[in-house]
Amino acid sequence: MASKLKVEELRNQLAQRGLTTTGTNPLWSLQRLKAALRQENKQPPHASDVSASIVSRKRGRQSNEDGESTGSEKMKATDEFQDMSVKQLREQATLRGISATGSKKELLERLSEDSDDIPLGGANEEGNGSKEKIVTATKKGAAVLDQWLPEHIKAHYHVLQLGDDVYDAMLNQTNVGYNNNKFYVIQVLESDAGGTFMVYYRWGRVGVKGQNKIQGPYTSRDSAINEFKQKFYDKTKNDWPNRKMFESFPHHYMWIEMDYNEEEKQLSQVQEKNDFALRGQPLETQLEPRIAKFISLICNISMMKQHMMEIGYNADKLPLGKLSKSTISKGYNILKRIADVIGGSNRRTIEQLSGEFYTVIPHDFGFKKMSLRIAPPEAPVTGYMFGKGIYFADMFSKSANYCYATDGCTAGVLLLCEVALGDMAELLTAKYDADKLPEGKLSTKGVGGTEPDLSQARLLDDGVVVPLGKPKENSEPKGALLYNEYIVYNVEQIRMRYVVQVNFNYKR
Repeated sequence: MASKLKVEELRNQLAQRGLTTTGTNPLWSLQRLKAALRQENKQPPHASDVSASIVSRKRGRQSNEDGESTGSEKMKATDEFQDMSVKQLREQATLRGISATGSKKELLERLSEDSDDIPLGGANEEGNGSKEKIVTATKKGAAVLDQWLPEHIKAHYHVLQLGDDVYDAMLNQTNVGYNNNKFYVIQVLESDAGGTFMVYYRWGRVGVKGQNKIQGPYTSRDSAINEFKQKFYDKTKNDWPNRKMFESFPHHYMWIEMDYNEEEKQLSQVQEKNDFALRGQPLETQLEPRIAKFISLICNISMMKQHMMEIGYNADKLPLGKLSKSTISKGYNILKRIADVIGGSNRRTIEQLSGEFYTVIPHDFGFKKMSLRIAPPEAPVTGYMFGKGIYFADMFSKSANYCYATDGCTAGVLLLCEVALGDMAELLTAKYDADKLPEGKLSTKGVGGTEPDLSQARLLDDGVVVPLGKPKENSEPKGALLYNEYIVYNVEQIRMRYVVQVNFNYKR
């Protein structure tokens, strides 16, 4: 067996296979050789220990089409990791959503174990997001097509369904101790015209796009289904037909059961344009009519869902889809177990249970909804023209664009705030790190081409300036903005004062 070979014998075996023989750690040489033997014998590696004996049970072809590293690909990744500096290894660990702390040896071990999930290259990849994208939810049949599918595929394909089997799998793996919070999407796509099939994969850290791969097209439905089942087994160590009796395994993904039927009912309610809830009219109430109508508007779930379907939705807010009741019940049971041990001193048990909970009930990350908030550091820098801050305008025309009103739902809500701007850093063009203010500056002003006539501004008794008056052209040098923007990076500079409900008039 490979594990009984001496260092020189290991190197000879590696050299015979044209593999790298460098490195002072014999464990890495042993790993490379075992990976080569697995590839030669067409056997999958053992999930829990790279130094374990070669698994004798075969599970068919070990697929590599989604860009993941198996066999020789994993060897390549291991070799490349060894040649990296500690800084580069930490960058790779961060990319994969695993802990980036510790020594080089610890980083190498973590990355080697994780290299079957996120490769160094070879698949469609988008980073944590240099540009935010509002993605459209496309639903045909029971399941929603993955939001990151290309639009031309969304237009002509749907998720395959045979009876009660919807070939749509959402997998998740969370390990609080190692900062792992990963997802894996698998879908079988069938053309709307019939006769053509594809298998779609997407994987990465919860809350970001990650990487994706489309396998196919297939003319055989069974071929696509077999590909789907094989990948499901590779990721979970469970057979797809027996998923209702799912058993979780260490270092493998958990299947997240989704609710398809109930979602279908709610979707049909959302699409009823004349539904009472969409009109936002309260029933019986003791509130003043204007306030009652406003409360009905901002608490209108059907309206929110309608907008999600019409203008798209931010996938970060619903990172993994709609959970079934049984999945939520599992999460509740784990919370009860956490409550039993929360007062104890066994931190490891709490970490383990927390990982179980976040695997069953996936989370991106939470915000307190008590005040205006600046995007956290870990959030992607997406769409922030002047850095992560809270953006204001001095004209309704600017802010009104972000109400996303339509001719079918004309209501909009604007929040009027007092903002302590202080001395402003004025900018004509985008500066994505503008939140790093120059010394003495308290805010950023994006200078626009049109602004209110300040000679008509009103000064309140407490010194607050209210911009009023007709718009006029800015006489100063102009940049790309049509209107002024004011950005602060400290919530203490904001005092929320008024909520204004408006109705948009659409010409017919």
